[in-house]
Amino acid sequence: LSGYTLSISQLYSEKRNLALASIARYFRLMIPVISATFIAYILLRVGLFFNLQAATTPENSLNWLGTFYTFHANFKDFLAFSLYEVFFRYNGDVTYNPPLWTMQIEMLGSLVLYAYLAIFRTTESINWKVILTITAVLLSFIPLCACFCVGYLIAELNKKLEGKANFLRSTPCQIILLLMFAVSIMMSIYFKSYNEVDLTVFSAASMLVFSVSFSGYLARLFSGRLSRFLGRISFPLYLIHFPIICSWSSYLFIHLPLMGFSRIKSNYIILTTTIAMCLMASVLLLPIEKRSNDLSKKIAALFLKPF
Repeated sequence: LSGYTLSISQLYSEKRNLALASIARYFRLMIPVISATFIAYILLRVGLFFNLQAATTPENSLNWLGTFYTFHANFKDFLAFSLYEVFFRYNGDVTYNPPLWTMQIEMLGSLVLYAYLAIFRTTESINWKVILTITAVLLSFIPLCACFCVGYLIAELNKKLEGKANFLRSTPCQIILLLMFAVSIMMSIYFKSYNEVDLTVFSAASMLVFSVSFSGYLARLFSGRLSRFLGRISFPLYLIHFPIICSWSSYLFIHLPLMGFSRIKSNYIILTTTIAMCLMASVLLLPIEKRSNDLSKKIAALFLKPF
C-alpha cells in the first residue's frame, strides 16, 4: 500500500521532486513516530506498563507479552531509538514501540522506489526489465521491500488502464477480484508459519491491494465514510495501539478477575475499552500526523536549499 500511494503521488505529478520526497520521507515518518514513542517512554518511566505482570499470571502460559519493556526508560536512548535506530538499526530487545520494526522496511522500500523513479522512470515508458529485476532481487533477500515494487506496478497498471479497461468491469473479472480479496484475507489469518511469514505477507498484501484497486465493489466499500475515517487514523492507530495494550489492557487483565469478574466478562471489558481508547488516542494524534506531511516537506526544502 505504501508503494502504491507513493507511486501514485509521483506518477500523476506534473513536476516531480524526488530528492525532496526522499528527504521528506524520513521526517514524514519520524515526527509521528517520535510523538507516539514519547508516550510509551513516559508510561515506562512512571511505571504504567503492566505487560510483564500480565504475562506471568497463572492462566497465561505464553510469555510473549512479557518480552517487551524489560529495560529502564532513558531519555537519551528514547531519542536514539526514535531518530535513528527505529529506521536504520532496529533492536527488538530495547524497542520503545515493538510494531515499529516495519519502519526499516518503510524507509528502505521508499528509497528504493524513489531511486528507481528518478533513474529509470524519467519518461512515460516503464522500464520493465529493471523494475522486474529489482523486484526479483528484493523478493529473494528482503521480501517485504519487494512489496513496494508490486505497489508501484499496480499503480502503473492503474494509470495505464484508466478509463480503458472495460473487461475489468465485467462480472467474471469482478468475481475473480472478490475471490482474490477473500484469499488474501484467509492467508493473513491462517498462514502462521514464521519461516515463511515474509512471503505470506508479500503474497497476501499484493493480492489485497490489487483486488481493491480494480474491483468496483471493493472500491465502493473502502470509499465509505467509516473506511475513510479508519484510513485517516490508520497510522496513528498503528503507532499507539501497543503502548495501550501494555498499559491499560494489561492492567485490566490483572485486576478485573481480582474484582470478581469472570474471565469471559473481563475479556469483553478489555476488548471494548481497548478499542475505544485506541480510537480516541488515534484521533488525538491525528493533528500531529497531518502536520507532519507539510512540515516534512518544509524541512526537506531547507536541506536542499544550498543545492
